[in-house]
Amino acid sequence: MLEENSQKQEEVKEQDEYKKQIAKEHGFEKEKNEQSSPDPEIAKASPDQKDSSKNTTMAFVAYIFFVIPLLTDSKNDLFVKYHVKQSLGLLIAWIAISIFSIVPIIGWVFGPILAIAVLVLWVLGVLNALQGEQKPLPLIGEYAEKLNI
Repeated sequence: MLEENSQKQEEVKEQDEYKKQIAKEHGFEKEKNEQSSPDPEIAKASPDQKDSSKNTTMAFVAYIFFVIPLLTDSKNDLFVKYHVKQSLGLLIAWIAISIFSIVPIIGWVFGPILAIAVLVLWVLGVLNALQGEQKPLPLIGEYAEKLNI
């Protein structure tokens, strides 16, 4: 019985060492003797301020031209990806409205009204991005969240 317990303890110890090694290889755990010297300016900033300026900037850029954030390192940031999806949803809505505007009489009347609505949604999206909020846009936001990028 003692042999079984010691053997199980050895297995658990080996598994723990393996997990630590994997975590260290993937950058989840730093070595104890490895010291990081943070930039004093970054250390002064609150945790929200460290990355928020870059994230909000790239989220704003997503509303100008949604492809640009996908070509940078920000493509893996969930906040930026969220706003890229919202801006892509706006683009799809704008294209649909443009096609609808071609229809005589009905499209000519409602096309400009819907285009103004998309412009208002765009302004809401830009404001959400600049304020660091992740709110879905009215009407199209829930559909945009389902897009796979």
